[in-house]
Amino acid sequence: MMTRKAVVYAALGLSAILLALAVKNFQVLVAGLLVSGFLLVALYRRPTALSASRAPGGHRLFEGDTRQVAVQLENATGRPSGTLEAYDNLSDRLRVGSGQNRALSVLPPMGGLKLRYAVEAPLRGYHPVGPLGVREEEALGFARWETELGGPERLEVLPHIENVEEFASRSRRVRPFPGPMLCRRPGPGMEFYRIRDYIKGDPLRNINWKLLAKRQKLMVNDYEKEALSDVIIIIDAREVGNCGTVSCNPLEYGVKGAASLARYFIYRRDKVGLVIYGRGVESVPPGAGGRHLDTLVAHLTAVQGAGTTTFGEAMRLVQPYLAPGTALVLITPLEFDPTLTPKATELLVSGHPVIILSPGPFQFETVASGTSDPKYRLLQIERQNFLDNLRFFGIEVVDWTPDMKVWELIERCDHAR
Repeated sequence: MMTRKAVVYAALGLSAILLALAVKNFQVLVAGLLVSGFLLVALYRRPTALSASRAPGGHRLFEGDTRQVAVQLENATGRPSGTLEAYDNLSDRLRVGSGQNRALSVLPPMGGLKLRYAVEAPLRGYHPVGPLGVREEEALGFARWETELGGPERLEVLPHIENVEEFASRSRRVRPFPGPMLCRRPGPGMEFYRIRDYIKGDPLRNINWKLLAKRQKLMVNDYEKEALSDVIIIIDAREVGNCGTVSCNPLEYGVKGAASLARYFIYRRDKVGLVIYGRGVESVPPGAGGRHLDTLVAHLTAVQGAGTTTFGEAMRLVQPYLAPGTALVLITPLEFDPTLTPKATELLVSGHPVIILSPGPFQFETVASGTSDPKYRLLQIERQNFLDNLRFFGIEVVDWTPDMKVWELIERCDHAR
């Protein structure tokens, strides 16, 4: 492709030739022919045949992690290249930590150039790395060629997962499973649950002999039953969850919280399902095990805030497939959804424990702006009244502020029981 410099020189050479013919000046004609000759020689040159290879590396990492990238550019011809500018294309959600993803060089015959740099991934999602862009300019600057070598590789950045120890959710339906799992119900187990009056047929080993000596009355110890329970995590992925900054908003906090809870429930040997609503409804049926956790995290990684699907519309599609007594954990900012209260109450009445974890949008907007706008105070009062109204119907609600960690959220949810 001709550069601006080539266009200017072409105009000068052609003008000189036309002027020389008009005034019959041999010297001007020679100058015009020389300029045109240099231009034609430069444009006759073809771009250098180049090849690029990328060193293999991990394609999966967590938010905040760093990955090393190495790209080799080779001159496959027997002549030197022009001036090369090589740059490795990156997603706007990735950033260069150390090194450079851009270099300027002239490759000798059969020579090469290596780009080494570290890429940081502060935001979850599927981000492309590459292809390698190359811009070559010939020695006189009359021609420039641009090309892309190799295809992009996809970097899977998973949401940050915290280790959580306790959570208030419990399911009323249990399933047999060979491993131990506390189910918040009395039955065979090792963890103490309560003390109650003796009933004929209770095993003697469960009698509390100290209380018998003190009260002269038979009392027995109950233990928590060890079994498997079902939990469905529901994510509100509507566009309203994007308020705040790119990395600090209700949707991002909700995704990280959901990933941490899914890990906790699965390692506790629960069966965990996932429902994402916003731009339509996406669901993953309950399952257990490490492979199922990978499936849940992959779906959470791809969540984007868009759409206007309400909680009621989502549950109308999902509710027929819920097992009786399945616990529901809803993560939502509680904004612009008139169907939420009646549907959550209906689910609670039908035997599904419902816990709402609500990242407040006003707190995130305050963090993003750096100032506390007085108009948010009235909105915060209205939000608090709405939370109290949900609690009045028996729904457990936790107000999630930006400074709360997931383990703190779990702790507050425990106190809310």
